[in-house]
Amino acid sequence: MKNGDIVRYNGGTESFAASYDDPSCLKVGGAYRVASVKVKNWTTDVQLVGVKGTFNSVWFDELSARQKFENDIVVSGKAKFKVVEGKVFDSEGFELGDLRNLANFANNRKLVIDFAKNEVRKGV
Repeated sequence: MKNGDIVRYNGGTESFAASYDDPSCLKVGGAYRVASVKVKNWTTDVQLVGVKGTFNSVWFDELSARQKFENDIVVSGKAKFKVVEGKVFDSEGFELGDLRNLANFANNRKLVIDFAKNEVRKGV
């Protein structure tokens, strides 16, 4: 886990070697961007962008580029992409596959691909 990663809160609350902030402000299954990571002898402290507090790193699971892309659609209703030489990348430059992968992804989830806006969004 490193600064800038997207992580999902897994509902953890255990704290054996350190005192962490109450995670009740976090939504189980919610995705967050890592603001800072501090590795200690027995624990790793994590701070999140836009969330006050320090949390235990084991309370979070890292998301793959595909999972983050899917999460963007769930949360905001759409996700941006770009196509370079037949390969599809998310808005942060992580490769998602080729155009066929994108079409299958969208079709299986009843999503709309808008090439004019370079986004995948929920269908109407």
